[in-house]
Amino acid sequence: MKSPQIPENEFERTRALDELGVVYSPAEARFDRIVRLAKKFFKVKSVLVSLVYGEEQWFKARQGLNAACTPRDISFCGHAILNDGPFVIENALEDDRFSDNPLVLGPPHIRFYAGQPIHNRFGVTLGTLCLLHNEPRTFSHEDRKDLRDFAKLVEGELAKRAASPVVDDFLALLDSKQRAALLEPLTGAWNVAGIEEVLTRELRACRSREFGLSAMKIRLRGYSDLHERFGQDRVADILKFAAANIRDCVLESASLAYLGKGEFFLVCPFHDHEKHFQTQSDLKFLFAQSLLETQGIQALVEIDINAVLIESEPQIAKGAAHWISTL
Repeated sequence: MKSPQIPENEFERTRALDELGVVYSPAEARFDRIVRLAKKFFKVKSVLVSLVYGEEQWFKARQGLNAACTPRDISFCGHAILNDGPFVIENALEDDRFSDNPLVLGPPHIRFYAGQPIHNRFGVTLGTLCLLHNEPRTFSHEDRKDLRDFAKLVEGELAKRAASPVVDDFLALLDSKQRAALLEPLTGAWNVAGIEEVLTRELRACRSREFGLSAMKIRLRGYSDLHERFGQDRVADILKFAAANIRDCVLESASLAYLGKGEFFLVCPFHDHEKHFQTQSDLKFLFAQSLLETQGIQALVEIDINAVLIESEPQIAKGAAHWISTL
């Protein structure tokens, strides 16, 4: 196995990623959609937005993979960022650089890899949009052009700020290790500590603006039985599916957390009451219409929602911990 070299501009790369503040930031629907579409388009097992940072490659968005990150020294993307164009391995078992790589010999059993470098607006390489498959594949000139087009979509989104000014300002105060400590790795959502801090800041902002917050606790129905029925791997797929569904259904200014035991907590800044109730209806409809297919099994994921609109001073004064624990 050949570990990837460190680029000559590694300091510049690291500074660019730090300035973006995107490494170890919560998963976002805008990136979810790109990898979901790319997975369908290329018909591969997994698609990742991979940011190569320090000793890791961390996945801002992922489809078909549970891991939130992998070591840089065994990564394919570490090699890909050394190139200007697509980096393609059509059969990893026949490539001396990767044939004994742990990601080839063990899960996710990579055989095919195609990674297109993604850049910031100054042209600094941040990571890749990459395709993984567990069988060898050919990758044509047209395929490479299509992958570049998908990567340009990722670059366009990376150039934008987060939709919530409150969250954007909060993330700017944190370094990568602090952000990582506030995320739940499997779902890419905030953890309990993270959402408590976000909600505290959103409540504080309520006092100086003309709209309130919608807070919702979304429970997966029958979660205690899921492990017995499906096993741990499929439950992980269910949780990722649920998190992506919720993100896809709400405003980009919303903040999502996974609290554990099949419970999610959602915070949405809203200008009107109607949007508060419409979001609940939209979530219930989306889950009722969405079949999850995991390892050959199809499942309908059902949810229950408890919600409150926080807009008055007495409600705001109760604080984040109250709303997270009592809903």
